Amino acid sequence: MGGDIGMMASGEHYYNHEKYMARYLRTGETKVIGKKRELTATRKDGTRIPVVLGLTEIVKTDGSRGFCGHVLDLTAQKEKEKITMGMIESSLDPMFQTEEQGIIFLVNKAAVDTFGWDRQEFLGENIKMIMTEMTLNSMANT
Repeated sequence: MGGDIGMMASGEHYYNHEKYMARYLRTGETKVIGKKRELTATRKDGTRIPVVLGLTEIVKTDGSRGFCGHVLDLTAQKEKEKITMGMIESSLDPMFQTEEQGIIFLVNKAAVDTFGWDRQEFLGENIKMIMTEMTLNSMANT
């Protein structure tokens, strides 16, 4: 309690924390206050961990200002994601994950091997790229 949340930041955020706060207090321009952002924090022992950081400004009854930092440790979540990605990547079946409009944002090695495009060629493209005209026509009729 009462410490500077900047001490948990890593990299450029650690070095620039005071500058960020001074700019906010001077201009009111916010880049992180009232928002959440994912970044890397540093534990007391120096290890780095993924976190979500939220900062909120608190205006006290006497008009003075303070800030409250909310930190969520994402270590367990990131480990689960890593395991899930390992399972997807090791599948012998082609697997894609798309947005609602069919834009590919995840593709596994089996899909790359099966269809012949490299991973970067798939990403950002529509899943229709692997479908035949007959498949597209039958989908349009359903």
